[in-house]
Amino acid sequence: MLMDSIGKNIKFYRKQRGLTQHQLAEAVDISAQCIRQLENGVHLTSLENFICICKILDVPADFILADIDKKFKIASIAQKWQYLAELDDAEFESLSKSIESVYFYKTK
Repeated sequence: MLMDSIGKNIKFYRKQRGLTQHQLAEAVDISAQCIRQLENGVHLTSLENFICICKILDVPADFILADIDKKFKIASIAQKWQYLAELDDAEFESLSKSIESVYFYKTK
């Protein structure tokens, strides 16, 4: 399970940076097959290579070691907050009243 999660995270950040498996492998000085196996959760890599991957992807190690599903949920929440920040005063007031109604209904 941990290997799958690490592999998915590396793949996610690699793609986010616009790198191919081959380009990442070249930068780390390992084979593209090693990157493929790492991303597919087949094998882990050495600590030295892992640190190098983190540096190349410009991602803290804990982001790669973290549960990717939680990151997607957090990103989704952040996008929603951005949407809320862009509401005009009338829209915000209307939304606020709706939330208060639901809150009071649920807490009775």
